[in-house]
Amino acid sequence: MAAVRRMLLALGVLAAVVVGVVVASQSTTDPRTPLVQAISAVPAEEGTISVTGWAQVRDELDLDPAEAGEPSGLRRLSDAGFGTDLTAGSLLVGSVQPMQREYGWSVVGAGWEAYAQSRIGAVGVVALGGIDAETVLDGLRTVGYREPAEDADSGAVWVGGPDLVAGTDPTLTPQLSYLAVLSDEGLVVLSDAERYASRTVAAIRGDEPALADDPAVTEVALRLGESPVAVAHTGDRGCTVTSLADASRTDQRLADRLAADAGGLVGYDALGLGLAVDAASSTLDVVMRFDGLAAAADQLAVRTALTRGDAPAQGGMWEERFAVQLASADDGTVLLRLRAPERDAQLLSDLGTGGLLFASC
Repeated sequence: MAAVRRMLLALGVLAAVVVGVVVASQSTTDPRTPLVQAISAVPAEEGTISVTGWAQVRDELDLDPAEAGEPSGLRRLSDAGFGTDLTAGSLLVGSVQPMQREYGWSVVGAGWEAYAQSRIGAVGVVALGGIDAETVLDGLRTVGYREPAEDADSGAVWVGGPDLVAGTDPTLTPQLSYLAVLSDEGLVVLSDAERYASRTVAAIRGDEPALADDPAVTEVALRLGESPVAVAHTGDRGCTVTSLADASRTDQRLADRLAADAGGLVGYDALGLGLAVDAASSTLDVVMRFDGLAAAADQLAVRTALTRGDAPAQGGMWEERFAVQLASADDGTVLLRLRAPERDAQLLSDLGTGGLLFASC
């Protein structure tokens, strides 16, 4: 665990590290990207994490957080956010209006939001950014959560439960059932399971392993850089998410033939996808971490070949969706940069699951 965090420091991602604390205090500007911060804030058993950099999304959509809770702002957030995929990874974007009304804040005003899933649970983490922790605490009291006897603003779990959440507004996500507020770290943890919320607090404090302790996931997160929307999978989870097991038999045979013709697939240790948009286009960075440079160099040729021709289980041809802007292999890591000439190409939604290009098993 300590070795991975020292590696982050050596790479210049961290300006300072306090032993046992992986998230900077609210009063300190954390130089790490949202994805790197987020993988340090969820338990190690998480297989998938999706991160929305709300500060970047607000800039891209020219959205005032105060406006997002109003009908006009909500429509613009919905149209622009969903249309560009910039809110595709958000757990709380569908709860913006009732949260603003009932809780006194919404995720649109946050620094970043993460949603992580594993076989045993799911958890959300919100970096408050400019949102005052007292506003969050006051909102929990107003809605009717049971306040912990101690540590109410430093990691103890506020108990709401699914009935309270659904009774407050049926459009609210059940993941708001149990919350923990960490004022010093500027984080809010939310889950549909009290035990899992507590485990996440322990991971944030360094008392339990975090996803960042997987060096392959950490490397993928670093390579994705400042992507406003990013997704990272461990190797096993990436295998499941990108599998064509549910595709038709015809598509499976086509995929097998294409993979064999390209040179054969090798499993990766981690997979990352990072989306960015500008006024006229969208770009998806694909990062795969392999076991050594030789495997990465081999798979660079294979994956590049698979960016051309038939798109099994997707339909059409890959060239109709994107062009390969960059393809490189460096120190065990493959990077493919895919560019679509439309701002609303929705590359992450379109390619994020089931694409042979990203498959490893």
